[in-house]
Amino acid sequence: MVAAYLEMRQVQAQLRRTGQVDLAAIAAVSAGDARAALVADTQEQRRKGLTVTGEIRHSPRVTALVPTGEPETAAVEDCQDVSALRTTDAGGNLVQQNREWRHVATARLALVEGHWKVTEFASDPDSRC
Repeated sequence: MVAAYLEMRQVQAQLRRTGQVDLAAIAAVSAGDARAALVADTQEQRRKGLTVTGEIRHSPRVTALVPTGEPETAAVEDCQDVSALRTTDAGGNLVQQNREWRHVATARLALVEGHWKVTEFASDPDSRC
């Protein structure tokens, strides 16, 4: 489950670096609301002409597992360190630079056709971890 969550975050980072919607990559790691959010976020970033560089450091852990549900589900909580991210506009101007910023992100996953996929995710930029 943690590996599936981290894979979704890797795809998200790639989408942010390129600004290009990669439907196959998105479908491989997400379903439902998460899939729609990844597409919408990428399209909005491209519309605004923004590029994100740098890496997020993750510290995810499984906080819930429901192995008897249909589908099986799990929850992950992640302490994300976004201090290395830089957002620039189409002209290369720095829009946002994060410094010492660690916050909580959460995700729900479901076992879809034998593979764990993220179905929902959220970040709370006002939280600290």
